Amino acid sequence: MIYEWHNDNMSEEITVYVDSDWAGDQSDRKSTTGYVILLAGAPISWKSKKQRSVTLSTVEAEYMALSEVVREVTWLTNLLEELRFQAYAKKPVNIFVDSKGAIGLAQTNKTSESTKHIDVRCHYVREKLQRGEIQLNYVKSTHNLADIFTKVLTAQKTCAIRLELGLDEF
Repeated sequence: MIYEWHNDNMSEEITVYVDSDWAGDQSDRKSTTGYVILLAGAPISWKSKKQRSVTLSTVEAEYMALSEVVREVTWLTNLLEELRFQAYAKKPVNIFVDSKGAIGLAQTNKTSESTKHIDVRCHYVREKLQRGEIQLNYVKSTHNLADIFTKVLTAQKTCAIRLELGLDEF
């Protein structure tokens, strides 16, 4: 595999795409978290992992995925700060997620009957959002680069995402 960078609009930003399927594993109904972290347009970290517990809704699965990636982003920005890459470390990180419900859950301080069971560790996302360390942005599922880590895609969609990530075609 050859890595080629195809991003013409280089920026000094960390950009994140995160996704989750919901109950995608047919045997235990656990969801899969997937994300890719880009630094100046180039992928530097990515993950695809089954979530530790069964989620009761798509919003919960997406929120669990957000929690996972926010912890990784926090570690990464702390590392960049220690390495004195202040331009990257001090800017809010743009996280793109295709769940308006998960974004809304992170933005509100209210707990509803349908969300009170969500594990406390996931509210880490809310804290980072309130501190201005991250920004949550809605992205249509068709434009979410993290889709490649959470579900089976058509060959055409897989190739398109690989090109967006700077990877050559098969």
